[in-house]
Amino acid sequence: MKQASLIVLLFALAFSTCTHRQIPSPEEDMLYHLEGYCLKNPDSSLYILDTLNISVLSEKEQAHYCLLRANILFKFDSCNSEIDSLIQIAENQFIGSDDKYYEAMTYHTRAYYLEESPQTNHLVLDCRQKAKQSIDQCKHVDERLVHNTPYVTDERSIIDKLKYKIYLFLGATYVDADYTREGIELLKLSEKYYFENQVFESQGTAALMIGFAYMDEKEYDSCQLYFDRGLHAAESVDDTINMAYFHHYIAMQALGHTDKMEDCDEKTLLLHEAIEENKTALALLEAFPTLRLREFFDGLAHAYFGLHEYDSCIYYANRILEMPGGGVWEMNANNYLYKSYQALGYTEQALAYLAQYTEMQGDYGSNEKDIAEVKDNYDKQIEINQLELKHRAKYSRLYLWIALLVIGLTVVVFMTLRYRKNKRIEDLKLQEAHQQQRKAFNQQLSEAQTALKQKTFEDLKKQAKSLYDKGDQPRKSILDAFNKAYPEAYDRLKSTYPDLTEQERDLLVLNFLQFRIKEEAGILDLSENTVMKYRSDLNKKVGKSPVSDLLG
Repeated sequence: MKQASLIVLLFALAFSTCTHRQIPSPEEDMLYHLEGYCLKNPDSSLYILDTLNISVLSEKEQAHYCLLRANILFKFDSCNSEIDSLIQIAENQFIGSDDKYYEAMTYHTRAYYLEESPQTNHLVLDCRQKAKQSIDQCKHVDERLVHNTPYVTDERSIIDKLKYKIYLFLGATYVDADYTREGIELLKLSEKYYFENQVFESQGTAALMIGFAYMDEKEYDSCQLYFDRGLHAAESVDDTINMAYFHHYIAMQALGHTDKMEDCDEKTLLLHEAIEENKTALALLEAFPTLRLREFFDGLAHAYFGLHEYDSCIYYANRILEMPGGGVWEMNANNYLYKSYQALGYTEQALAYLAQYTEMQGDYGSNEKDIAEVKDNYDKQIEINQLELKHRAKYSRLYLWIALLVIGLTVVVFMTLRYRKNKRIEDLKLQEAHQQQRKAFNQQLSEAQTALKQKTFEDLKKQAKSLYDKGDQPRKSILDAFNKAYPEAYDRLKSTYPDLTEQERDLLVLNFLQFRIKEEAGILDLSENTVMKYRSDLNKKVGKSPVSDLLG
Protein backbone atom coordinates (compact mmCIF):
# COMPACT_ATOMS: atom_id res chain seq x y z
CA MET A 1 0.00 0.00 0.00
CA LYS A 2 2.86 2.31 0.88
CA GLN A 3 4.57 1.62 -2.46
CA ALA A 4 1.35 2.33 -4.41
CA SER A 5 0.93 5.69 -2.66
CA LEU A 6 4.52 6.60 -3.45
CA ILE A 7 4.06 5.79 -7.17
CA VAL A 8 0.87 7.91 -7.34
CA LEU A 9 2.70 10.80 -5.67
CA LEU A 10 5.57 10.60 -8.15
CA PHE A 11 3.17 10.61 -11.12
CA ALA A 12 1.33 13.62 -9.72
CA LEU A 13 4.62 15.49 -9.23
CA ALA A 14 5.75 14.70 -12.79
CA PHE A 15 2.42 15.83 -14.24
CA SER A 16 2.54 19.05 -12.25
CA THR A 17 6.09 19.77 -13.46
CA CYS A 18 5.16 19.20 -17.10
CA THR A 19 2.05 21.32 -16.99
CA HIS A 20 3.80 24.20 -15.17
CA ARG A 21 7.11 24.30 -17.11
CA GLN A 22 8.30 27.80 -17.93
CA ILE A 23 7.46 29.01 -21.44
CA PRO A 24 9.86 31.66 -22.87
CA SER A 25 8.38 35.12 -22.55
CA PRO A 26 7.71 37.32 -25.62
CA GLU A 27 10.47 39.63 -24.35
CA GLU A 28 13.01 36.82 -24.73
CA ASP A 29 11.86 36.07 -28.27
CA MET A 30 12.11 39.77 -29.07
CA LEU A 31 15.79 39.80 -27.99
CA TYR A 32 16.58 37.13 -30.57
CA HIS A 33 14.55 38.98 -33.22
CA LEU A 34 16.51 42.17 -32.49
CA GLU A 35 19.93 40.53 -32.62
CA GLY A 36 19.67 39.95 -36.35
CA TYR A 37 19.41 43.61 -37.33
CA CYS A 38 20.14 45.74 -34.24
CA LEU A 39 23.41 47.16 -35.60
CA LYS A 40 21.83 48.11 -38.94
CA ASN A 41 18.91 49.90 -37.22
CA PRO A 42 20.32 51.11 -33.89
CA ASP A 43 17.71 53.83 -33.28
CA SER A 44 14.72 51.52 -33.71
CA SER A 45 16.41 48.69 -31.82
CA LEU A 46 17.23 50.91 -28.86
CA TYR A 47 13.63 52.12 -28.76
CA ILE A 48 12.35 48.53 -28.68
CA LEU A 49 14.81 47.56 -25.93
CA ASP A 50 13.62 50.52 -23.84
CA THR A 51 10.05 49.23 -24.06
CA LEU A 52 10.87 45.67 -22.90
CA ASN A 53 9.98 44.55 -19.39
CA ILE A 54 13.33 43.05 -18.39
CA SER A 55 12.03 41.96 -14.98
CA VAL A 56 10.38 38.93 -16.63
CA LEU A 57 13.65 37.82 -18.22
CA SER A 58 15.86 35.10 -16.78
CA GLU A 59 19.31 36.05 -15.48
CA LYS A 60 20.89 34.75 -18.70
CA GLU A 61 18.52 36.73 -20.92
CA GLN A 62 19.02 39.84 -18.79
CA ALA A 63 22.75 39.48 -19.51
CA HIS A 64 21.84 38.92 -23.18
CA TYR A 65 19.79 42.14 -23.05
CA CYS A 66 22.78 44.04 -21.57
CA LEU A 67 25.10 42.73 -24.27
CA LEU A 68 22.73 43.80 -27.06
CA ARG A 69 22.21 47.21 -25.50
CA ALA A 70 25.97 47.77 -25.10
CA ASN A 71 26.59 46.95 -28.77
CA ILE A 72 23.82 49.32 -29.87
CA LEU A 73 25.12 52.13 -27.63
CA PHE A 74 28.54 51.82 -29.31
CA LYS A 75 26.89 53.40 -32.33
CA PHE A 76 26.26 56.55 -30.29
CA ASP A 77 29.02 56.78 -27.64
CA SER A 78 31.93 54.36 -27.34
CA CYS A 79 33.08 55.56 -23.88
CA ASN A 80 29.76 55.70 -22.06
CA SER A 81 29.95 54.56 -18.41
CA GLU A 82 26.63 52.76 -18.92
CA ILE A 83 28.30 50.55 -21.54
CA ASP A 84 30.96 49.50 -19.03
CA SER A 85 28.26 48.50 -16.54
CA LEU A 86 26.29 46.57 -19.17
CA ILE A 87 29.38 44.64 -20.26
CA GLN A 88 30.20 43.84 -16.62
CA ILE A 89 26.77 42.23 -16.17
CA ALA A 90 27.31 40.16 -19.33
CA GLU A 91 30.77 39.13 -18.10
CA ASN A 92 29.39 37.94 -14.78
CA GLN A 93 26.91 35.71 -16.61
CA PHE A 94 28.76 34.41 -19.67
CA ILE A 95 32.49 34.35 -18.83
CA GLY A 96 33.33 30.81 -17.77
CA SER A 97 29.89 29.49 -18.77
CA ASP A 98 29.05 26.71 -21.22
CA ASP A 99 27.57 29.24 -23.65
CA LYS A 100 30.71 29.79 -25.73
CA TYR A 101 28.88 31.90 -28.33
CA TYR A 102 27.91 34.64 -25.91
CA GLU A 103 31.19 34.24 -23.99
CA ALA A 104 33.02 35.05 -27.23
CA MET A 105 30.67 37.97 -27.95
CA THR A 106 31.22 39.31 -24.41
CA TYR A 107 35.02 39.21 -24.79
CA HIS A 108 34.72 40.87 -28.21
CA THR A 109 32.47 43.62 -26.85
CA ARG A 110 34.81 44.29 -23.91
CA ALA A 111 37.77 44.58 -26.33
CA TYR A 112 35.81 47.07 -28.45
CA TYR A 113 35.17 49.17 -25.32
CA LEU A 114 38.81 49.04 -24.17
CA GLU A 115 40.07 50.00 -27.63
CA GLU A 116 39.27 53.66 -27.00
CA SER A 117 42.12 53.95 -24.47
CA PRO A 118 45.73 53.61 -25.76
CA GLN A 119 46.86 52.46 -22.30
CA THR A 120 44.80 49.27 -22.59
CA ASN A 121 46.21 47.87 -25.85
CA HIS A 122 47.49 44.74 -24.08
CA LEU A 123 44.03 44.17 -22.55
CA VAL A 124 42.40 44.54 -25.98
CA LEU A 125 44.73 41.89 -27.40
CA ASP A 126 44.05 39.59 -24.43
CA CYS A 127 40.25 39.96 -24.78
CA ARG A 128 40.32 39.28 -28.50
CA GLN A 129 42.51 36.21 -28.04
CA LYS A 130 40.02 34.90 -25.47
CA ALA A 131 37.14 35.71 -27.82
CA LYS A 132 38.86 33.64 -30.53
CA GLN A 133 39.43 30.78 -28.11
CA SER A 134 35.76 30.81 -27.07
CA ILE A 135 34.30 30.98 -30.58
CA ASP A 136 36.67 28.21 -31.75
CA GLN A 137 35.21 26.01 -28.98
CA CYS A 138 31.61 26.93 -29.84
CA LYS A 139 29.64 24.05 -31.36
CA HIS A 140 26.01 25.08 -30.70
CA VAL A 141 23.88 28.20 -30.24
CA ASP A 142 20.41 28.79 -28.88
CA GLU A 143 17.97 27.55 -31.54
CA ARG A 144 15.97 30.77 -31.23
CA LEU A 145 18.96 32.64 -32.64
CA VAL A 146 18.62 30.55 -35.82
CA HIS A 147 14.80 30.62 -36.08
CA ASN A 148 14.39 34.35 -35.39
CA THR A 149 17.07 35.56 -37.78
CA PRO A 150 15.46 37.69 -40.55
CA TYR A 151 17.02 35.49 -43.26
CA VAL A 152 17.35 31.73 -43.80
CA THR A 153 20.38 30.39 -41.95
CA ASP A 154 21.67 27.54 -39.84
CA GLU A 155 23.60 27.04 -36.64
CA ARG A 156 27.03 26.79 -38.32
CA SER A 157 26.46 29.99 -40.28
CA ILE A 158 25.52 31.90 -37.12
CA ILE A 159 28.74 30.75 -35.40
CA ASP A 160 30.89 31.50 -38.45
CA LYS A 161 29.49 35.01 -38.79
CA LEU A 162 30.73 35.92 -35.30
CA LYS A 163 33.88 33.81 -35.66
CA TYR A 164 35.24 35.62 -38.68
CA LYS A 165 34.23 38.99 -37.30
CA ILE A 166 36.40 38.18 -34.25
CA TYR A 167 39.20 36.97 -36.56
CA LEU A 168 39.00 40.27 -38.46
CA PHE A 169 39.38 42.41 -35.34
CA LEU A 170 42.02 40.15 -33.75
CA GLY A 171 44.02 40.19 -36.99
CA ALA A 172 43.96 44.00 -37.03
CA THR A 173 45.03 44.06 -33.36
CA TYR A 174 47.92 41.66 -34.07
CA VAL A 175 49.13 43.91 -36.89
CA ASP A 176 48.95 47.00 -34.64
CA ALA A 177 50.97 45.11 -31.99
CA ASP A 178 53.70 44.24 -34.57
CA TYR A 179 52.66 40.57 -34.77
CA THR A 180 52.16 41.23 -38.46
CA ARG A 181 52.42 37.68 -39.80
CA GLU A 182 49.95 36.28 -37.25
CA GLY A 183 47.58 39.17 -38.01
CA ILE A 184 47.78 38.66 -41.77
CA GLU A 185 46.90 34.97 -41.44
CA LEU A 186 43.71 35.75 -39.48
CA LEU A 187 42.77 38.60 -41.82
CA LYS A 188 43.18 36.28 -44.81
CA LEU A 189 40.80 33.75 -43.24
CA SER A 190 38.21 36.50 -42.71
CA GLU A 191 38.66 37.91 -46.21
CA LYS A 192 38.23 34.46 -47.74
CA TYR A 193 35.07 33.79 -45.68
CA TYR A 194 33.49 37.14 -46.62
CA PHE A 195 34.36 36.60 -50.30
CA GLU A 196 32.85 33.09 -50.38
CA ASN A 197 29.69 34.35 -48.63
CA GLN A 198 29.51 37.49 -50.82
CA VAL A 199 29.67 39.88 -47.87
CA PHE A 200 31.55 42.34 -50.03
CA GLU A 201 31.63 45.32 -47.62
CA SER A 202 33.42 43.25 -44.97
CA GLN A 203 35.61 41.58 -47.60
CA GLY A 204 36.75 45.01 -48.74
CA THR A 205 37.58 45.99 -45.15
CA ALA A 206 39.64 42.82 -44.63
CA ALA A 207 41.41 43.22 -47.98
CA LEU A 208 42.25 46.83 -47.08
CA MET A 209 43.78 45.79 -43.74
CA ILE A 210 45.83 43.02 -45.40
CA GLY A 211 47.03 45.42 -48.10
CA PHE A 212 48.27 47.99 -45.59
CA ALA A 213 49.92 45.25 -43.50
CA TYR A 214 51.84 44.04 -46.54
CA MET A 215 52.69 47.66 -47.42
CA ASP A 216 54.25 48.11 -43.95
CA GLU A 217 56.26 44.92 -44.61
CA LYS A 218 57.27 46.38 -48.02
CA GLU A 219 55.80 43.32 -49.78
CA TYR A 220 54.31 45.40 -52.56
CA ASP A 221 53.15 42.58 -54.87
CA SER A 222 51.03 41.03 -52.10
CA CYS A 223 49.85 44.51 -51.14
CA GLN A 224 48.61 45.20 -54.68
CA LEU A 225 46.93 41.77 -54.86
CA TYR A 226 44.71 42.54 -51.85
CA PHE A 227 44.03 46.14 -52.86
CA ASP A 228 42.82 44.69 -56.19
CA ARG A 229 40.57 42.24 -54.30
CA GLY A 230 39.20 45.14 -52.27
CA LEU A 231 38.53 47.06 -55.48
CA HIS A 232 36.62 44.08 -56.92
CA ALA A 233 34.59 43.88 -53.69
CA ALA A 234 33.63 47.57 -54.01
CA GLU A 235 32.73 47.04 -57.67
CA SER A 236 30.51 44.07 -56.73
CA VAL A 237 28.26 46.34 -54.66
CA ASP A 238 28.69 49.36 -56.95
CA ASP A 239 30.26 51.39 -54.12
CA THR A 240 31.72 54.24 -56.16
CA ILE A 241 33.42 56.02 -53.26
CA ASN A 242 35.23 52.90 -52.07
CA MET A 243 36.15 52.06 -55.66
CA ALA A 244 37.82 55.46 -55.90
CA TYR A 245 39.66 54.99 -52.62
CA PHE A 246 40.95 51.55 -53.63
CA HIS A 247 42.30 53.06 -56.84
CA HIS A 248 44.03 55.61 -54.61
CA TYR A 249 45.41 52.86 -52.33
CA ILE A 250 46.83 51.05 -55.38
CA ALA A 251 48.51 54.34 -56.31
CA MET A 252 49.89 54.61 -52.75
CA GLN A 253 51.33 51.10 -53.10
CA ALA A 254 53.08 52.08 -56.33
CA LEU A 255 54.46 55.28 -54.75
CA GLY A 256 55.66 53.36 -51.71
CA HIS A 257 57.43 50.91 -53.99
CA THR A 258 59.37 53.77 -55.64
CA ASP A 259 60.42 55.60 -52.46
CA LYS A 260 63.98 54.27 -52.29
CA MET A 261 64.38 53.40 -55.97
CA GLU A 262 67.01 55.04 -58.13
CA ASP A 263 65.73 56.51 -61.40
CA CYS A 264 65.03 53.60 -63.75
CA ASP A 265 62.41 52.31 -66.18
CA GLU A 266 60.61 50.34 -63.45
CA LYS A 267 60.32 53.44 -61.26
CA THR A 268 58.98 55.47 -64.18
CA LEU A 269 56.34 52.83 -64.92
CA LEU A 270 55.24 52.70 -61.28
CA LEU A 271 54.96 56.49 -61.08
CA HIS A 272 52.85 56.58 -64.26
CA GLU A 273 50.69 53.80 -62.78
CA ALA A 274 50.18 55.89 -59.63
CA ILE A 275 49.13 58.87 -61.76
CA GLU A 276 46.63 56.78 -63.77
CA GLU A 277 45.13 55.21 -60.62
CA ASN A 278 44.69 58.58 -58.90
CA LYS A 279 43.16 60.13 -62.02
CA THR A 280 40.76 57.18 -62.27
CA ALA A 281 39.80 57.78 -58.63
CA LEU A 282 39.17 61.49 -59.31
CA ALA A 283 37.01 60.63 -62.33
CA LEU A 284 34.88 58.31 -60.17
CA LEU A 285 34.42 61.04 -57.55
CA GLU A 286 33.21 63.72 -59.99
CA ALA A 287 29.65 62.79 -58.95
CA PHE A 288 30.48 63.70 -55.34
CA PRO A 289 31.46 67.39 -55.44
CA THR A 290 31.29 67.80 -51.64
CA LEU A 291 34.13 65.33 -51.03
CA ARG A 292 37.54 66.79 -50.33
CA LEU A 293 40.16 65.40 -52.66
CA ARG A 294 43.39 66.49 -50.97
CA GLU A 295 44.91 63.02 -50.60
CA PHE A 296 44.31 62.29 -54.30
CA PHE A 297 45.99 65.57 -55.32
CA ASP A 298 48.79 64.75 -52.87
CA GLY A 299 49.38 61.41 -54.62
CA LEU A 300 49.50 63.14 -58.02
CA ALA A 301 51.92 65.81 -56.76
CA HIS A 302 54.11 63.06 -55.27
CA ALA A 303 54.17 61.07 -58.55
CA TYR A 304 54.87 64.08 -60.78
CA PHE A 305 57.69 65.18 -58.47
CA GLY A 306 59.23 61.71 -58.77
CA LEU A 307 59.06 62.06 -62.57
CA HIS A 308 60.73 65.51 -62.33
CA GLU A 309 57.65 67.04 -63.99
CA TYR A 310 57.75 70.00 -61.64
CA ASP A 311 55.11 72.15 -63.36
CA SER A 312 52.49 69.40 -62.91
CA CYS A 313 53.64 68.84 -59.34
CA ILE A 314 53.22 72.58 -58.63
CA TYR A 315 49.73 72.52 -60.20
CA TYR A 316 48.40 69.73 -57.96
CA ALA A 317 50.14 71.09 -54.85
CA ASN A 318 48.38 74.41 -55.43
CA ARG A 319 45.06 72.54 -55.82
CA ILE A 320 45.59 71.28 -52.26
CA LEU A 321 46.32 74.79 -50.97
CA GLU A 322 43.10 76.06 -52.56
CA MET A 323 41.10 73.85 -50.18
CA PRO A 324 40.41 75.08 -46.62
CA GLY A 325 41.68 73.18 -43.56
CA GLY A 326 44.40 71.23 -45.33
CA GLY A 327 46.30 69.99 -42.27
CA VAL A 328 49.00 67.47 -43.13
CA TRP A 329 48.10 67.65 -46.84
CA GLU A 330 48.76 71.40 -46.82
CA MET A 331 52.12 70.78 -45.14
CA ASN A 332 53.02 68.21 -47.83
CA ALA A 333 51.92 70.62 -50.55
CA ASN A 334 54.26 73.32 -49.21
CA ASN A 335 57.08 70.76 -49.19
CA TYR A 336 56.41 69.79 -52.83
CA LEU A 337 56.29 73.45 -53.84
CA TYR A 338 59.53 74.21 -52.00
CA LYS A 339 61.40 71.31 -53.64
CA SER A 340 59.90 71.92 -57.10
CA TYR A 341 60.75 75.63 -57.14
CA GLN A 342 64.21 74.83 -55.81
CA ALA A 343 64.73 72.29 -58.62
CA LEU A 344 63.55 74.89 -61.17
CA GLY A 345 65.97 77.47 -59.76
CA TYR A 346 63.35 79.86 -58.32
CA THR A 347 65.12 80.47 -55.00
CA GLU A 348 62.83 83.18 -53.61
CA GLN A 349 59.65 81.10 -54.11
CA ALA A 350 61.41 78.04 -52.70
CA LEU A 351 62.35 79.99 -49.56
CA ALA A 352 58.78 81.22 -49.09
CA TYR A 353 57.28 77.71 -49.27
CA LEU A 354 60.06 76.23 -47.14
CA ALA A 355 59.23 78.75 -44.40
CA GLN A 356 55.54 77.76 -44.55
CA TYR A 357 56.41 74.07 -44.54
CA THR A 358 58.68 74.54 -41.52
CA GLU A 359 56.06 76.54 -39.64
CA MET A 360 53.40 73.86 -40.22
CA GLN A 361 55.69 71.00 -39.37
CA GLY A 362 56.41 72.52 -35.95
CA ASP A 363 59.92 71.06 -35.83
CA TYR A 364 62.16 74.04 -36.47
CA GLY A 365 65.33 72.30 -35.37
CA SER A 366 65.26 69.89 -38.29
CA ASN A 367 64.63 72.61 -40.91
CA GLU A 368 66.61 75.68 -39.76
CA LYS A 369 69.62 74.12 -41.41
CA ASP A 370 67.74 73.88 -44.74
CA ILE A 371 66.65 77.52 -44.53
CA ALA A 372 70.14 78.68 -43.62
CA GLU A 373 71.67 76.65 -46.46
CA VAL A 374 69.29 78.02 -49.08
CA LYS A 375 69.74 81.59 -47.82
CA ASP A 376 73.50 81.19 -47.79
CA ASN A 377 73.48 79.92 -51.40
CA TYR A 378 71.25 82.81 -52.38
CA ASP A 379 73.58 85.39 -50.74
CA LYS A 380 76.63 83.78 -52.34
CA GLN A 381 75.00 83.94 -55.77
CA ILE A 382 74.27 87.65 -55.35
CA GLU A 383 77.84 88.29 -54.20
CA ILE A 384 79.24 86.38 -57.21
CA ASN A 385 77.05 88.40 -59.57
CA GLN A 386 78.27 91.68 -58.02
CA LEU A 387 81.90 90.59 -58.26
CA GLU A 388 81.44 89.67 -61.91
CA LEU A 389 80.03 93.13 -62.64
CA LYS A 390 82.94 94.81 -60.87
CA HIS A 391 85.52 92.76 -62.74
CA ARG A 392 83.88 93.48 -66.06
CA ALA A 393 83.93 97.24 -65.40
CA LYS A 394 87.54 97.09 -64.26
CA TYR A 395 88.73 95.15 -67.29
CA SER A 396 86.74 97.39 -69.63
CA ARG A 397 88.48 100.52 -68.31
CA LEU A 398 91.84 98.79 -68.40
CA TYR A 399 91.41 97.74 -72.02
CA LEU A 400 90.22 101.24 -72.92
CA TRP A 401 93.31 103.10 -71.57
CA ILE A 402 96.17 100.74 -72.18
CA ALA A 403 94.96 98.28 -74.83
CA LEU A 404 97.51 99.32 -77.47
CA LEU A 405 100.38 99.65 -74.98
CA VAL A 406 100.05 96.32 -73.30
CA ILE A 407 98.50 94.16 -76.01
CA GLY A 408 101.44 91.82 -76.00
CA LEU A 409 101.38 91.48 -72.20
CA THR A 410 97.61 90.96 -72.32
CA VAL A 411 98.01 88.10 -74.77
CA VAL A 412 100.64 86.48 -72.56
CA VAL A 413 98.52 86.85 -69.45
CA PHE A 414 95.46 85.55 -71.26
CA MET A 415 97.30 82.49 -72.51
CA THR A 416 98.75 81.85 -69.07
CA LEU A 417 95.35 82.07 -67.41
CA ARG A 418 93.85 79.82 -70.04
CA TYR A 419 96.60 77.28 -69.54
CA ARG A 420 96.10 77.28 -65.77
CA LYS A 421 92.36 76.95 -66.17
CA ASN A 422 92.71 74.01 -68.55
CA LYS A 423 95.25 72.43 -66.23
CA ARG A 424 92.90 72.88 -63.27
CA ILE A 425 90.01 71.36 -65.25
CA GLU A 426 92.14 68.38 -66.22
CA ASP A 427 93.23 67.93 -62.59
CA LEU A 428 89.62 68.07 -61.45
CA LYS A 429 88.56 65.51 -64.07
CA LEU A 430 91.41 63.20 -63.04
CA GLN A 431 90.50 63.59 -59.38
CA GLU A 432 86.84 62.91 -60.13
CA ALA A 433 87.76 59.77 -62.10
CA HIS A 434 89.83 58.52 -59.16
CA GLN A 435 86.95 59.21 -56.78
CA GLN A 436 84.50 57.35 -59.02
CA GLN A 437 86.85 54.36 -59.23
CA ARG A 438 87.27 54.38 -55.45
CA LYS A 439 83.50 54.70 -54.95
CA ALA A 440 82.82 51.81 -57.37
CA PHE A 441 85.37 49.62 -55.59
CA ASN A 442 83.89 50.42 -52.17
CA GLN A 443 80.41 49.70 -53.46
CA GLN A 444 81.48 46.34 -54.93
CA LEU A 445 83.21 45.46 -51.67
CA SER A 446 80.12 46.45 -49.66
CA GLU A 447 77.83 44.41 -51.92
CA ALA A 448 80.10 41.39 -51.64
CA GLN A 449 80.14 41.66 -47.83
CA THR A 450 76.37 42.07 -47.73
CA ALA A 451 75.88 39.05 -50.02
CA LEU A 452 78.21 36.96 -47.84
CA LYS A 453 76.35 37.97 -44.67
CA GLN A 454 73.00 37.22 -46.31
CA LYS A 455 74.22 33.81 -47.54
CA THR A 456 75.54 32.96 -44.07
CA PHE A 457 72.19 33.95 -42.57
CA GLU A 458 70.13 32.02 -45.16
CA ASP A 459 72.30 28.89 -44.75
CA LEU A 460 71.97 29.14 -40.98
CA LYS A 461 68.21 29.66 -41.21
CA LYS A 462 67.80 26.58 -43.43
CA GLN A 463 70.00 24.55 -41.09
CA ALA A 464 67.99 25.74 -38.07
CA LYS A 465 64.69 24.82 -39.76
CA SER A 466 66.13 21.40 -40.63
CA LEU A 467 67.25 20.84 -37.02
CA TYR A 468 63.83 21.89 -35.80
CA ASP A 469 62.11 19.48 -38.19
CA LYS A 470 64.31 16.60 -36.98
CA GLY A 471 63.15 17.35 -33.42
CA ASP A 472 66.22 15.79 -31.70
CA GLN A 473 67.09 18.38 -28.98
CA PRO A 474 66.51 21.23 -31.46
CA ARG A 475 67.27 23.93 -28.91
CA LYS A 476 70.88 22.84 -28.31
CA SER A 477 71.46 21.95 -31.97
CA ILE A 478 70.14 25.29 -33.22
CA LEU A 479 72.20 27.30 -30.71
CA ASP A 480 75.34 25.29 -31.59
CA ALA A 481 74.71 26.02 -35.28
CA PHE A 482 74.25 29.74 -34.47
CA ASN A 483 77.50 29.89 -32.46
CA LYS A 484 79.34 28.13 -35.27
CA ALA A 485 78.01 30.57 -37.88
CA TYR A 486 78.56 33.65 -35.67
CA PRO A 487 81.40 32.96 -33.21
CA GLU A 488 81.39 35.20 -30.16
CA ALA A 489 77.94 36.61 -31.09
CA TYR A 490 76.21 34.82 -28.19
CA ASP A 491 78.92 36.03 -25.75
CA ARG A 492 78.55 39.59 -27.03
CA LEU A 493 74.80 39.29 -26.56
CA LYS A 494 75.38 38.11 -23.00
CA SER A 495 77.84 40.93 -22.20
CA THR A 496 75.73 43.63 -23.88
CA TYR A 497 72.54 42.57 -22.06
CA PRO A 498 73.73 40.97 -18.79
CA ASP A 499 70.27 41.18 -17.21
CA LEU A 500 68.73 38.72 -19.69
CA THR A 501 68.18 35.12 -18.68
CA GLU A 502 69.51 32.26 -20.78
CA GLN A 503 65.99 31.51 -21.97
CA GLU A 504 65.48 35.13 -23.04
CA ARG A 505 68.79 35.09 -24.95
CA ASP A 506 67.78 31.84 -26.64
CA LEU A 507 64.43 33.41 -27.60
CA LEU A 508 66.28 36.39 -29.15
CA VAL A 509 68.35 33.97 -31.26
CA LEU A 510 65.17 32.12 -32.37
CA ASN A 511 63.51 35.45 -33.26
CA PHE A 512 66.62 36.36 -35.29
CA LEU A 513 66.29 33.04 -37.15
CA GLN A 514 62.64 33.97 -37.94
CA PHE A 515 60.95 31.10 -36.11
CA ARG A 516 57.22 31.57 -35.59
CA ILE A 517 55.67 31.79 -32.14
CA LYS A 518 54.39 28.21 -32.28
CA GLU A 519 57.83 26.88 -33.27
CA GLU A 520 59.59 28.90 -30.56
CA ALA A 521 57.15 27.54 -28.00
CA GLY A 522 57.96 23.98 -29.07
CA ILE A 523 61.74 24.52 -29.01
CA LEU A 524 61.77 26.24 -25.60
CA ASP A 525 59.09 23.93 -24.16
CA LEU A 526 56.83 26.88 -23.33
CA SER A 527 53.25 27.83 -24.11
CA GLU A 528 52.54 30.17 -27.03
CA ASN A 529 51.12 32.81 -24.69
CA THR A 530 54.33 32.69 -22.59
CA VAL A 531 56.44 33.14 -25.73
CA MET A 532 54.28 36.09 -26.80
CA LYS A 533 54.73 37.67 -23.36
CA TYR A 534 58.49 37.10 -23.51
CA ARG A 535 58.56 38.70 -26.96
CA SER A 536 56.68 41.75 -25.71
CA ASP A 537 58.96 42.09 -22.65
CA LEU A 538 62.11 41.71 -24.80
CA ASN A 539 60.89 44.40 -27.21
CA LYS A 540 60.72 46.78 -24.26
CA LYS A 541 64.11 45.70 -22.85
CA VAL A 542 66.33 45.43 -25.89
CA GLY A 543 64.32 46.47 -28.94
CA LYS A 544 63.11 44.41 -31.87
CA SER A 545 66.39 43.14 -33.41
CA PRO A 546 69.29 43.19 -30.91
CA VAL A 547 71.00 40.17 -32.50
CA SER A 548 70.97 41.80 -35.96
CA ASP A 549 72.34 45.01 -34.42
CA LEU A 550 75.21 43.13 -32.75
CA LEU A 551 76.07 41.36 -36.03
CA GLY A 552 76.10 44.67 -37.91
